[in-house]
Amino acid sequence: MAKILVVGSANADLVTYVDKMPKEGETRLGESFSINAGGKGANQAVACAKAGGNVTLLAKIGQDEYGKMIESTLIENNVNTKLLLDSESQTGVASITVDSQTGENKIVVVKGANDKLTIQDINDNIELIKQSDILIVQLEIPLHVARHAILIGYLAHKTVILNPAPAQKLNNDILKYVTYLTPNKTELEILADMEIHNEKDLKIAIEKVASYGVKSIIVTLGDKGAVLYKRKEMTYIPSYKVDAIDTTGAGDCFNGVFAAYLAKRYNAIESVKYAMKAASICVTREGTIKAMPSKKEIHI
Repeated sequence: MAKILVVGSANADLVTYVDKMPKEGETRLGESFSINAGGKGANQAVACAKAGGNVTLLAKIGQDEYGKMIESTLIENNVNTKLLLDSESQTGVASITVDSQTGENKIVVVKGANDKLTIQDINDNIELIKQSDILIVQLEIPLHVARHAILIGYLAHKTVILNPAPAQKLNNDILKYVTYLTPNKTELEILADMEIHNEKDLKIAIEKVASYGVKSIIVTLGDKGAVLYKRKEMTYIPSYKVDAIDTTGAGDCFNGVFAAYLAKRYNAIESVKYAMKAASICVTREGTIKAMPSKKEIHI
């Protein structure tokens, strides 16, 4: 089976559910609270593994209880943790507030150990990148480190997936090395430096970002589905209609499952469809890692 390497973050998710998001300066009583393993790298690795992928996570955690929780969770979900590196910094933390009525969320991330991942860490494990078939990277690690990992993957002729989250402006010095760029609408607006109000705007934004050199773009649009831009053709893929209760891990679920199906030799459109199915299941459950569906559930 094709090998997948995720280079990214691992956090402890501190999740509070409320019946309505507080306004600025307002205090509201929460409905429930939980602490779980998360972070975009860990989430995507677990989503990939549960969909049948052979996946390893390269990330940094602290030598604290949160780090131990993350490592045990990854092992339980069949993610290879031999590249889960120790840092003297505290494990990264994400404070997440979820509106239990709509499933929408607000997230504040403190990078912690994730910010200590270095170019040297990538170079020390360069052979594993070369031995992998697919590389997934996100941006909860230092940008120059993410770029270095992407460049190594590109030079080794690997399929490179970049999930440009948290949203930030990028240039062609990174994007030209990416095989699949997977922004949501907000992230695409930042990448293209424009607002998207309709389908015409969406097309203009995608083509603008594509002009930076990225080979293919997949824009996830929530309940409006997704758009795959490949070889200058746009393919619209509808969403699955569900009642969402928590959208926190949906994007990570999509990316991990997309990679898993590419690794199984499915084409991009088929892989997007399976990733959409998985994300639609994920949003009907609370949490991130614990919400990721199994291969069996995806195929029901």
